[in-house]
Amino acid sequence: MLAILHQNRRQLLRKPNVVGCGVGWKQRQGRSTGEQALCVYVEQKVPPSQLGAQAIIPRQVGPVPTDVIEVGRMRTLALRTHRLRPAPGGVSIGHYRVTAGTLGAVVKDRKTSEWLVLSNNHVLANGTDGRDGRAQVGDPILQPGPHDGGDLERDRFGSLARFIPLRRPPRRTPWWRWLLGGGPGDAPPQEANRVDAALAKPDDPADLSPEIMGVGRLQGVARAEPGLQVMKSGRTTALTSGEVQAVHVTMVVYLSDAEPVWFEEQILTTPMVEGGDSGALLLSDRRAVGLLFAGSDRASLANPIGAVLDGLGVDLV
Repeated sequence: MLAILHQNRRQLLRKPNVVGCGVGWKQRQGRSTGEQALCVYVEQKVPPSQLGAQAIIPRQVGPVPTDVIEVGRMRTLALRTHRLRPAPGGVSIGHYRVTAGTLGAVVKDRKTSEWLVLSNNHVLANGTDGRDGRAQVGDPILQPGPHDGGDLERDRFGSLARFIPLRRPPRRTPWWRWLLGGGPGDAPPQEANRVDAALAKPDDPADLSPEIMGVGRLQGVARAEPGLQVMKSGRTTALTSGEVQAVHVTMVVYLSDAEPVWFEEQILTTPMVEGGDSGALLLSDRRAVGLLFAGSDRASLANPIGAVLDGLGVDLV
């Protein structure tokens, strides 16, 4: 097999659109068949009818079958905490007064069709309830976020466009009882949040990439259900995978040690995130399932993507 590869490599690489070749397993519908093949990699698959005779990859090279596999354009991998223009999903971003979170995805306003950036309220709007002065529409958004060296003058990426306020329960008990674990049971269900979400408007739309780092373009949305295999692309832990463990979850989440906030109708997964991954999309086969916003060393939480998109009046690009 290696001898055949070495004998034919130069000839294959001269063909238009071919970017590489190697020895691997033949694939069918994205899955390995276990049959060894001479793999020919192209940026994009093109129907044979649109190719000249010299550009077509033969079905076999000698006795060895070939397999044409689309891999896109290979680029060196930028660090997720660096300044990136255009910036894809999965990289550092943040309100100028926070540390840093994750740019979730590019979305399109349902009324104006303008492209916006989706992440969490606590990433883009400093966890505001809309009345506390933590953030207001028009505030600067930095990429990378301040914790990653984002500078207000050099790295301004856009401005806070809108957010869904984070509702906090009335304090029926002293703050110290919350710290000791006695407070969450006093929070009334009607004060629960459904989403932790906000949008930023880029100063220059050309600074946005519709792709997610390490994933590519999204292919729609999917509904969460227990057992669903999921993944995410985040600022801190990059690509991680897991499984949905429960849906319709009600849970108390701490914005800080003294700030418990209730959420309901959430998605609970196996542990997939660390600090700074907030805002990453929960994905299944490149379909958006949820917006990750909280986690521990034993589990992660995400808002259902439908509630996020409808609440903000946007669609995925």
